[in-house]
Amino acid sequence: HGRDDNDHRSGEKKDHDDDEIERPKKKKKVRPPKKKKMQESSTRTNHNDSGRQPMVRSKGAPSGAALALSAELKALSLRKRLREALDMYWNPSNDSIRDGHHASIVVDCCSRCGAVEEAEKIVNSMKDSGTHVSVQANTALLKGYAHSGQIEKGDNLFKQMMETRDTRDRPNIRTFNTLLRGCLWTAANVYEEDTASSKGCIAGGVITSEEAWAGFQKQSPDTKQYSAGSRGNLNDATEFDSSSYEYSVALLCQALKCDSAEQRISEFKIAMNIKSSVKGNAESFVASDSSVLESLALSLLALARSYILLGRYDEAQQRARASLNAADAAVGNDNKKTSVSDHAVSSGGKRAWRESANTSQGVDIESRRAASNTLFRSHRLSELKSEAQMVIDASMAQSNPGKETTVLAKFLVSRLLYFSGGGTTTLSSANDGSRKRPHVNNERAQLTNALWLSFGLAAAVGRDKVPTELHPHGKDRSVLAKKDKAALHQAVFSSLTSSSSTGGNDRPLNIELGAGSGDWIVSQAQHNKLEDYVSVELRADRVAQTFAKCMLNMSKDETIKPLENVCCVGAECGSFLRDRIIDGSVSSIYVNHPEPPTQTYGSDDKDLEVILESDGEPAHMLNSTTALAAAKCLKQDGKGKLIIVTDNRWYATLICATLQKTMNEHTNLLQQLPLERCNGQPCSDIGHCVPTSSKGSGTSYFDRLWRTGAGRHAEMKKRGETITFFLFGS
Repeated sequence: HGRDDNDHRSGEKKDHDDDEIERPKKKKKVRPPKKKKMQESSTRTNHNDSGRQPMVRSKGAPSGAALALSAELKALSLRKRLREALDMYWNPSNDSIRDGHHASIVVDCCSRCGAVEEAEKIVNSMKDSGTHVSVQANTALLKGYAHSGQIEKGDNLFKQMMETRDTRDRPNIRTFNTLLRGCLWTAANVYEEDTASSKGCIAGGVITSEEAWAGFQKQSPDTKQYSAGSRGNLNDATEFDSSSYEYSVALLCQALKCDSAEQRISEFKIAMNIKSSVKGNAESFVASDSSVLESLALSLLALARSYILLGRYDEAQQRARASLNAADAAVGNDNKKTSVSDHAVSSGGKRAWRESANTSQGVDIESRRAASNTLFRSHRLSELKSEAQMVIDASMAQSNPGKETTVLAKFLVSRLLYFSGGGTTTLSSANDGSRKRPHVNNERAQLTNALWLSFGLAAAVGRDKVPTELHPHGKDRSVLAKKDKAALHQAVFSSLTSSSSTGGNDRPLNIELGAGSGDWIVSQAQHNKLEDYVSVELRADRVAQTFAKCMLNMSKDETIKPLENVCCVGAECGSFLRDRIIDGSVSSIYVNHPEPPTQTYGSDDKDLEVILESDGEPAHMLNSTTALAAAKCLKQDGKGKLIIVTDNRWYATLICATLQKTMNEHTNLLQQLPLERCNGQPCSDIGHCVPTSSKGSGTSYFDRLWRTGAGRHAEMKKRGETITFFLFGS
């Protein structure tokens, strides 16, 4: 979405399983009839809608031409050149060499570019032609489902892989972690009008992750031939790694299932051979792998955050101090070499990049990647320590606990709205603003389902059993019409603020798109108490983090007093603005450092020509559909402002082209005025409040990351400047 992390930070390998997987030799239990049938089917004409030739089945080492095609497809995938990759893949000249490995590369490219429908077409064509659909291809497709928020499809695919008779095609650790990331990004909800296999099911969030955890843990022993410490291919390891535990604990803590999270952390320490000892009132840790300690620190911090939300202050302090100790241990280990056996620990997660390539180019890439990872890890640990210390300070300041869960429940139902999730903006969202949402009959049931199942409402009210109104076929007691924008606005910003002397709905309304984990918008809301703010973020885990920061706001008397003037929304930005916000009601829309399609997209004039002259926009948050929706929401007569801040000049050029296209196509909506551009640090002149305590250090995660010098692609020689654009409503 707006602030989606780069692949090496968010836990995705850029070129998914690029190398051919050396599979174990199969015993002589192969079924000859079925093998013959598959060989025969591979010669049939492909009857998919493309009418193209079927893929061939490799019987030996790939030819030079096949290897060359793989290299070209990988290069295009790395640059997210989807159309070029598809054209090359389907080119008739490649009919005689196209195989399942090429298909896996292109499926991964489709998933990374937000084109999950194209990924599905390729996988279906593989099945139609009798081509073996490998675990790599299915994992790449699962990644597409995770990014697009179609978690129920990802859940179904994972279950199908688990049930396959050929153990080689069952999920490996990368498949499993991909599903867990999808669960982090998309909260649990009820899906009832979908395929027969998912009708009436609950999918997403901790519901799917815990079910998958139990199933993956029970895989038969013969599927664990590449376990930790073995000499097999580490990519096929099926044992949980540090990322698995980190994601799982995060999901449990997001739902405020603290006891289950404690148990999972205990399992984590045993599985990863983490030695712990108690010093004072907190644990200290020792492990050979700093990435394992980092995952442990993040897990403990998530648990501390959950405890303090529930008013369990002593436990929050203990876990926050333990998180600090784990982070310090990770920093102490950063310069140590990781042994070969430790590769299995991180084989399927965000840190699966330790083996250097044999070529000089590979060594150079590995060296740059290692330097980048070190910078990001250092920054992330610094952020972790700051938040852990905040939890400690807030916990120590509370003297009269008792009503925390009541306040938490009240704010959950009035200040957290979850409509849809996912990892990134999809092409379908960019082209027509559509995005798959849970199939429920009314809006209130959808909103409450997510709160109860994924965001801790059950823990806040102290009930384990799902209320009748949450059941997909239960009687709804509070209907909020899907298109009733006025009712939505009234329900949110009247419930707490209208009783105050500041005037309720007459207050200025400001929206941040792609709000990330909420640092910036919380800072603004703290400073401007007489204005209302809405944070819009696609990823459910970031929505939960923003909500937690609002709840843990420290008042002047050093006690916790939740922010009343912020509403945290989980949704795709364009659809939220179009479907949920009253036209002409918004004072300002802010977009801070949005994520470009690629770091260099827009550097080529041809990219801009495609945007201006056709519908060929790449998948990114600030597409023309979102720009149009934003313009309609802004106050008229020049009173509404869209303010975009970026440090990437190439992306700034792409944004200009997108806004120009929108203005050309809707001349009656937008003023035909030149975009106003400013260089320099964001300040009060454009509506950015910079608190005194934050000057010089940044007001958000990405602002502080920017100040470390991260992001080599974004005009390093102009690093000290930020580019800001204005677009005024008509």
